[in-house]
Amino acid sequence: MRSLSKQMLTFLAGLLSITLFWYLGALYLDKAFLPTPMATYTGFYALLGHYNVPAHVLASLQRLLESLWWATLIGAPIGFLCGRFPKIDAFLSPYITFLYPLPKIVFLPILVVIFGLGNLSKVVLITLIVCFQILVIVRDTAKQIPKDWLLLMKSLTNNPLSRLRHLYIPFILPSVVTSLRISLGTAIAVLFFSETFIAVDGIGYLILDTMEMRNYPEMYAAILILSLLGFVLYGILALIEKCVSYVKPYLYCTLHRDMV
Repeated sequence: MRSLSKQMLTFLAGLLSITLFWYLGALYLDKAFLPTPMATYTGFYALLGHYNVPAHVLASLQRLLESLWWATLIGAPIGFLCGRFPKIDAFLSPYITFLYPLPKIVFLPILVVIFGLGNLSKVVLITLIVCFQILVIVRDTAKQIPKDWLLLMKSLTNNPLSRLRHLYIPFILPSVVTSLRISLGTAIAVLFFSETFIAVDGIGYLILDTMEMRNYPEMYAAILILSLLGFVLYGILALIEKCVSYVKPYLYCTLHRDMV
């Protein structure tokens, strides 16, 4: 409880300091492109009147969650296989080494040509970017499983599915959640870019549309909505990460108790 209160105080202090600097900057510049926080909060209500904001938020949220789901479903198993089977790792490593550092966002026009202007091209792009980050982290984690744990599990059961359930998944699960949390900021940035490039809905579309109309208070309100979405998802992933962080110590205690 004390740790939670400290985190809330830190968050509020950061929020107040950012708002203060924002307000002072708006007063100093006195330009239309930087409205005051109060004008932005007023613009939020105007935004609700001009757009179907919940529908746009849901559209962005759907794209983001679908992308994270597919990235996890593809990246985590491939990363695990690379980490546990050297031959697979040796075969895939050249491709991973080549593709991982590439700025995959440049593939958006190609994806649009292949998958069209709908959600699929955006989901595929975000999935590609996040998938490699999950894959690399899970691969490195799978390589770190202690040998004595592996030997103990082999002595307890010959069933590969049982070993997967009781050792492999609990060991790599925290790394999967950590990689999702780390990748979230990148995923939201790519989501924004894709929604300003080809979209008729989503928060990115709102930001671009209000910017083109020079309606800066509403534009900043849309930016705050996207920031709030990222903050909420980050908080959820951080909470999940904290919960699954107890899996490895529990696994360690259980296996060492069995070894004794």
